Amino acid sequence: IAIGTGLVTNTGQFAYLNGASLGLNPLLFNIQTGNLYTLSSGDAYIGVAMTYTGNNTVFVPALSGVNFENGMQIAILQWGTGQTYVSGQTGCNVYSRGNAFKLAGQYATATLFQFSGNAWILQGDITT
Repeated sequence: IAIGTGLVTNTGQFAYLNGASLGLNPLLFNIQTGNLYTLSSGDAYIGVAMTYTGNNTVFVPALSGVNFENGMQIAILQWGTGQTYVSGQTGCNVYSRGNAFKLAGQYATATLFQFSGNAWILQGDITT
């Protein structure tokens, strides 16, 4: 497999191989085919790939619903043609520069960083 190509693993996760200074590092994505997905602790330090062809939303749950480790990072990939929107559920706040909460287009990526408790920062290839 060439650098920069993807594959689907036998667990249903999408693996993207990217060249890094220390060699190839697989970054696994939890594949989501629907238009709504709520993050879970299983998405920690990997990511979510949204493949839906229409607009779709990734919800960040409050800590009362999911026990995320402090300082959690979760990658989000808009693999499909439908625009991916990121939103906090009740009790959880997502912040971004310029109030940009949509991934910029197909193949755009963003990262959610848990800043503190129920406060998350979204950064990356995002737009309003």
